Amino acid sequence: MSTIIYDVKDRICTITMNRPDVLNALNAELINDLDEGVQRAADDRDVKVVILTGAGRGFCSGGDVRGVGAGETPIKRKEPERGRHAYQLLHDMGKPTIAMINGPAAGAGIGLAGACDLRIAAQSASFLAAFARWGLAGDYGATYYWPRILGTGKARGLFLLNEKLDAQQALEDGIYHRVVPDTELKSAVDEIATRLARTSSHGWAMMKHSLNYGEHAEITDALENEQRNMGKASKARSESRAAAGKA
Repeated sequence: MSTIIYDVKDRICTITMNRPDVLNALNAELINDLDEGVQRAADDRDVKVVILTGAGRGFCSGGDVRGVGAGETPIKRKEPERGRHAYQLLHDMGKPTIAMINGPAAGAGIGLAGACDLRIAAQSASFLAAFARWGLAGDYGATYYWPRILGTGKARGLFLLNEKLDAQQALEDGIYHRVVPDTELKSAVDEIATRLARTSSHGWAMMKHSLNYGEHAEITDALENEQRNMGKASKARSESRAAAGKA
């Protein structure tokens, strides 16, 4: 997986997109490597928290449309399918996912940011839908996540007006959960990830399922689903305590 850096420490997995010369724009290799890395983190029982970030001065500038013209490997049909899997898995996996946004996030990059549970940004980070610039409709989950995160009115403005937002404006609009000085970004994300990694994780998968299910369910169905997931979480918690008592 040459276009990502995969690192696990203290039950925290950090996946770093590693094409810094193009602000981590997505080409075929990065999409495939990202899919494999996210799946690996989801499957690893020793990983409790996943951080996604970019190397260098950018988070992800979107699809590498310029690189294709310059001879880069084109994004073929199978790569978007794999890429969609990574975006969905960041959203669905039963572990907290954190986007550590160290610089520009644009195009498909905002889909990655939206797929994560938490978004912590550096003061120098920027946020841009970018699709309108290229005459594109939007993909990789961007048009799914952002209407749900921001509400349909703000999301339509984000996409149609194509205005670049600085970190403070993105924070005020509800895009980021926290904005910190550039030099404090890693330590801030590490503190949050460590806090999560030290927390009992029995209910996370069910909690995320309830939250995701509630995005589209009717209230009666959502309440019933909550009750089922609470039962599953309580059972898992009890079984874990019983196992610990026998150890």
